[in-house]
Amino acid sequence: MKRILSFLLTLTAFCPAAVSRTTLDECREMARQNHPAIKMYGLISATRDYSVSNASLQWVPSIQLGVLGGVYNNPPSLSDLFSNSKDPEVGRKIVDEFLRGEMNLSDLPQHSYRGTVSLSQSIYDGGASRTAKRIADAQARLQAAETDVTIGQVIERVDDIYFSILLLEKRILQIDSKTAVLTEARDRAVSRRDAGASRQDEADEMDAACIEAGQQKADLESSLKSFRVALSLLTGNDLMSEELVMPTPPARPQAVPQNLLLDRQKEFLALEKEKLNVAVRPRLDLVADAYYGYPNKNIFKDFSSRSPGINAFLGIRFAWNVSAFYTRKNDLSIISNSLERIDVRKEILKLDTRLKNDAVNAEVERLGRCIEQDKELVAIRERLRKSAELSYSQGEISVDRMLSRIDEEYQARLNAQVHEIESLRESYKLKEEQE
Repeated sequence: MKRILSFLLTLTAFCPAAVSRTTLDECREMARQNHPAIKMYGLISATRDYSVSNASLQWVPSIQLGVLGGVYNNPPSLSDLFSNSKDPEVGRKIVDEFLRGEMNLSDLPQHSYRGTVSLSQSIYDGGASRTAKRIADAQARLQAAETDVTIGQVIERVDDIYFSILLLEKRILQIDSKTAVLTEARDRAVSRRDAGASRQDEADEMDAACIEAGQQKADLESSLKSFRVALSLLTGNDLMSEELVMPTPPARPQAVPQNLLLDRQKEFLALEKEKLNVAVRPRLDLVADAYYGYPNKNIFKDFSSRSPGINAFLGIRFAWNVSAFYTRKNDLSIISNSLERIDVRKEILKLDTRLKNDAVNAEVERLGRCIEQDKELVAIRERLRKSAELSYSQGEISVDRMLSRIDEEYQARLNAQVHEIESLRESYKLKEEQE
C-alpha cells in the first residue's frame, strides 16, 4: 500500500499543474466589481431610501417648541378697559367690587413670558409626499443609469484588451511555427555549405531570418505583457499567466446604456411636471397651539392676577399658495423643451447606432469571405513553401526565394487567425437598436 501511495505521489509531482482559465464574461464581471463606480450603486440606493423615508415623514405631526419673553410698549390699562366697555352694567359692577375691596385691579405690566407648543398635522397635502417619493425613486434610477454608462465604457475597454491579447498570442504561436521552419531550413543550408554545394552567405541569410523572427517574438511578448498588466489592473486580479478562453459569438446585440439613461431622464422630467401641479394645489392642516405663561387670553383675569396660565387653540388651516401660478406656464415650457431635446438625442443615438451596426455588419461579411478563402490559401502557401524547400535543397532556387515562400506561408496562417478573431470582435460591437 505504501509503495502505491509513493508511486502516486511521485506521478503527481511530475504532472503539470492545471492552468487556470478565464472567460470574457468573467473578466467583464471582475472589471465591473473592481471599478470605483460600482460603489455608486450602493450609495444611490441608500440615498433613495433616506429620501423616501423623509417623504413618508411628511405625514408625521410637526411639533415646535419655543420660549418667548419680552416687553410691551403700550400694555392695556384700566382706563382703556372702562372706556371701551360696551356694557355699562359690567363696568359699574367692576367699580363696585373694586370699591368694596373684593378685587385688586391694576394695569397690566409691560413684561410677558411664555413657553409654547405648536402642532400641525397634514390632512391633505395635494399629493406632495407621494410625488416626493416617486421623484426620489426616479432620481435613483437616473443616477444608476448614469453609472451604467460609465461601467459600459469600462466593459468596452475590457473587450478591446481581451481580444488584443488573443490576437497577440496567435501571432506569437505563428512566429514559433515560422521559427521552427526556419531552423530546419537553416540546418539544410548548413549541410549544403558543409558539402560544398552552397556558400556561407546562404547560411548567414538563414541565421539572420531566425534572429529577426526572435526579435519579432520579443516585441510581441512585450506588447502582450503590457496588455496583460492593463487587464489585471482593470479586473483587480492577477491575469498575467491566466489562459484566456476564446469566446463564442454573442447570442444577441449588446444593450446601449445611453438609451436607458435618456428614458430615465424623461421619467424624471415627467415627475418634475407633476411637482409643478402639486405646487398649485391647496393644503389642509389640523393645527393646535398651546402655551403656558403670562399674560393669558383672559385679559380680565390678568388685571386682577399676575399668575401664569395654560392657553390652547385647536383648529383647521386652509392654505393656498397662489403665487405658484405666476411661473407655472414658463416652468411647464422649460420641461417641454427638455423633453423635446431628449427625443432629439434619442433620434441621434438611434441613427448613430444604426450606422455603426451597418458598418460592423459589412466588416463581418467581408471577414467571413476572407475566412472562407483562408483555409485554401494556407494550403496553397504550404505547398509552395515545401516545393521551395525541395527546390533549394536541389540547388534550383536561391535562399531568398525560399525565405520569401516561408514568409508568405507565415503571413497566410497569421491572416487566417487574425480574420477569425477580428470577426468575433466585430460581433461584440453590434448594439441593440431601438424601435
